[in-house]
Amino acid sequence: FERTPSGKSELLVAAVDGAVITGQLRITKAAGLNVIGITVVPVALGYAFGAEIAPAGKVISLIYMGRRTTDISVFKDGQLRFCRQISVGGENLTDALVGVITTAKGTIELDRKGAEEYKKNTGVTAPEIQPLARPFLELMEAEIHRSFDFYKTQYGEEPVDIIYLTGGSSRLPGFPEYLSSQLGIPVETPAPFGAVQISSTLKGRDILERESFYMSAAIGAALSKGEDINLLPPEIRYRTKFLMAKLTEPRNMAVIFLI
Repeated sequence: FERTPSGKSELLVAAVDGAVITGQLRITKAAGLNVIGITVVPVALGYAFGAEIAPAGKVISLIYMGRRTTDISVFKDGQLRFCRQISVGGENLTDALVGVITTAKGTIELDRKGAEEYKKNTGVTAPEIQPLARPFLELMEAEIHRSFDFYKTQYGEEPVDIIYLTGGSSRLPGFPEYLSSQLGIPVETPAPFGAVQISSTLKGRDILERESFYMSAAIGAALSKGEDINLLPPEIRYRTKFLMAKLTEPRNMAVIFLI
């Protein structure tokens, strides 16, 4: 809930099918975890990238690019103003690359596993990939552009100042640069550890930092502690709060984010 300078009230609302919640709770229970909150990707990202969305007066977009979906969120003054999910993700490009590709060294045939590796190693702007990648790239660009245009029309705000790209598929070589050149907006890929301190003695710290883009929404969900948007049923939410109040060192707690 937020009251604007004009006196209007703005509400941020989220809803989900109860069967989805039940399914997620069944999984976490089997894993031995106590769920303290269920949130959505845009809210989780706001916590993971709190420093990036904080600058006053700036319109900032966080784009979470997953396997089959991409979440486009717009923040201003640190507050979520707009969000939209599109059914396009990194696997769409993988699917497009399955088959025969002609390279400078000849033709190669890629199965799905080979297409995934080739995509990660070569990037989206390699000459042999471009003809197959073009529909995917143009669709992503068009959907992001359409989302920003709708935001500006709906809120009468200034254009987006910068895009922060995250999610596993955001690591495609050449993709941030392509988006920036086509949209005319700076695109960066910051690590989601701004609000998290990682022990220097942690085993596998280098792997964690390298793969952090896959975990940005999960990190943000944990930082939210079930605050703001929380889709956990009230009876479970209050029972969990009571349990946490009784424990001096709560353990095995989890916050789920829904895609």
